[in-house]
Amino acid sequence: KAIISMTISSGVVLFLFTLLYFLNNFIFNSIISKLSKYPQSPFRILRGGVRILIVIIGFISVLDSWGVDVTTLIASFGVMGFVITFALKDLLTSLLSGVLIMVHRPFKVGDKIIILDFEGVVKEIDMQSTTIVQGNKSYAIPNTKVFSDGILVRDLDSRSSK
Repeated sequence: KAIISMTISSGVVLFLFTLLYFLNNFIFNSIISKLSKYPQSPFRILRGGVRILIVIIGFISVLDSWGVDVTTLIASFGVMGFVITFALKDLLTSLLSGVLIMVHRPFKVGDKIIILDFEGVVKEIDMQSTTIVQGNKSYAIPNTKVFSDGILVRDLDSRSSK
């Protein structure tokens, strides 16, 4: 009788988290389609993070419904999350800066800008860095520097006429 009860309860938990997983996809797809003027990669990264979180919480919930003591597992995930976040602090800061630059769009590809001591035309903006070209030289500047140190956009007239 206990096995049947555990199977039913874990099936219900699994069903609810599967439903939550698909609801997450529906919500983020709706957001992505409605905010088409923004780059979609930040929203896709966030959707992936929420998916992983749903799967982990669902897995822990199924184990708990089977009667497994999950307190050690939860504490381990907490410590592991802290260690990973601390180890990847610079990478995560750069990714967040990239997301903010893509959402706020202080400049775009083709603009003449000055970042730190570098002046040139924006060639590429991605999640980690902004690439500017000056003559025959190309500079990849980390987005943390771009976001924190400020940007001077030199060619405002070209922005309003396009």
